[in-house]
Amino acid sequence: MRNISSLFFTLFFSIHLFSQISLSPYAYDELIIMFSDTASSQDLSDFLIEEGMFVVEGPTPVLNCYLLAYNDPNLPYASGNPQDTINGSKKKANQNSAVTGVGLNFLVSTDSKKARQEVVEMVNSCNGIFDAELTGNSPIYTSIFDTGITKSKRVWNGYYDPSSFGFDFVYNSNHPTDNHNHGTHMSSIISQNIVNGNGALTLSAYKTQGDDGVGSVFDAIKAIDKAISEGINIVNMSFSYNVEATHGAEPKSAIRLAIDEAESMGGILFVASAGNDSNDNDFQNNVAGLAAFPSSLPNDNIISVASADCNKMISSFSNYGQESVDVFAPGEDIIGKDRFGKPLVLSGTSQATAYVTQLATYLGMNQAIFDWEDVKCAILEGTEPSPSIGKVLTDGFINYENSMAILLNNPCGTGNYIGHSNDQEEAFNLTEEESGTYSIQSNKNQNCVMQIIDPMGRVFFKQKVQLFEGKHSYEFKDIPTGSRGIYLINIQGDELNKTFKIFK
Repeated sequence: MRNISSLFFTLFFSIHLFSQISLSPYAYDELIIMFSDTASSQDLSDFLIEEGMFVVEGPTPVLNCYLLAYNDPNLPYASGNPQDTINGSKKKANQNSAVTGVGLNFLVSTDSKKARQEVVEMVNSCNGIFDAELTGNSPIYTSIFDTGITKSKRVWNGYYDPSSFGFDFVYNSNHPTDNHNHGTHMSSIISQNIVNGNGALTLSAYKTQGDDGVGSVFDAIKAIDKAISEGINIVNMSFSYNVEATHGAEPKSAIRLAIDEAESMGGILFVASAGNDSNDNDFQNNVAGLAAFPSSLPNDNIISVASADCNKMISSFSNYGQESVDVFAPGEDIIGKDRFGKPLVLSGTSQATAYVTQLATYLGMNQAIFDWEDVKCAILEGTEPSPSIGKVLTDGFINYENSMAILLNNPCGTGNYIGHSNDQEEAFNLTEEESGTYSIQSNKNQNCVMQIIDPMGRVFFKQKVQLFEGKHSYEFKDIPTGSRGIYLINIQGDELNKTFKIFK
């Protein structure tokens, strides 16, 4: 087994002191490479010979992904700048027509801190907003990519059978047992309050981090590969690595392509933590030039989660991003269980991510057929306003009741649910009847200007509108097909300046 003692993910659960964001180190002698379905064994052989490398692991069954290493482990250091050697091999792989994906095997440090015991009573009070029973009849398969799950029956009560479902990708075992605590803490949050008498929920443990919190990007890709083949619906990813913010735009990013394949082949929804460095993950606003991944990838089937306190205010440690991070969820002093079934209080975007995974699971249990797009849409559109404006895409904190109502009663993703507006008289309201046609309820006759702003902040439609007292329909230029995100509809008049948000 390869030495993984220096390969590890940041598990986002330590929380009272955080360092400034810095580039995550990576293995200078390892390269992740993904070949196309039409590539031959000769294509692989030619690349190995040219770069002086060998296959450490692979190929994965679905994604045809390999982990390569140099025959001479000292080769990267010969030039005095080991980054140049591995990045040179990465560049050649990007130029190879037989290669569809390539990436470096990133390394990140771990940290953890247990909250004060006296905080438990406050935690129970805070968690009360999520104490309702969560029920559903449709089978849903949720996987936790983490340090494994405990075998303790005091934690699971039938949701999870570690002897038959899951895998340990770190130690290559069928028994993904948690000897660390982080994975169990995530899993206990996800499963709490879910009534599983009909067996709708099945949790699986994909152990991508070891007993000391050690993991690798390649182990995560292997887990994605298995999730596709095993029919997983939802994946919780409470980890990340910090890399250049432009990483998500790389056309052959291996982790991005793996998640793409999980969308097209398996319809999998990924819920990922935004990170704990108090950093803006948006590229254009990123002073450090770094962002947390995989949550910052542009894949549609990712929900990126920031942490907030019980008052819905952003946590001081949480990463954020008005374009790259989607929602807030509770992440401060969260009570869960350790691997022995005892209470454990931790904080971080990890915990916030687990709550969003729980909500996604709950929604999925109430769909006839799991549809990740409708689940994501209901979560984003169902948020309630957060005081921390401009920090996440929705400006919102998750709300279970709202999201379920949208899922069951509204065609999601068409704009029928209008999000949080700025404070104006409630006598003025706007709803979308169908694509491009809006019903406006006005308390008086007035001349206004209506403009629509796309997710990039561009005004692509502006028109004068005469509003009449009462409810009337108005037809406007439609939002471009295929453009997903939060659109702003701003209406200004003599005594009116109101902005609505619509998720497309």
